Amino acid sequence: DKWFQFLIFICILCSSILAGAETYAGMRENILLIIADMVVLLIFGVEVVLRLFCECPQIWNFFVGERWISNCFDLLIVLLGTITLNQEVSSSSSLSILPILRLL
Repeated sequence: DKWFQFLIFICILCSSILAGAETYAGMRENILLIIADMVVLLIFGVEVVLRLFCECPQIWNFFVGERWISNCFDLLIVLLGTITLNQEVSSSSSLSILPILRLL
């Protein structure tokens, strides 16, 4: 549990660095940054799915339990990231800053 939380924290830091790097001219089209964004999004997605399945058999607790706000926020980040991922292939990510908000 502690290692997984540490991994997620590292991913949030990486996402912060990527968001900062994408502000420089020409970096938004950098294939390495796009791939790194995909990997970070994949890790966040796996985290959300694991937390959802941890609520089994009462999956609705993910949405109404005591951590519902952070669960729904994280799910929103992953969904928006997935939507923009399709656009990232041809353009840059406009929502790469969202995972940084998880620190709040």
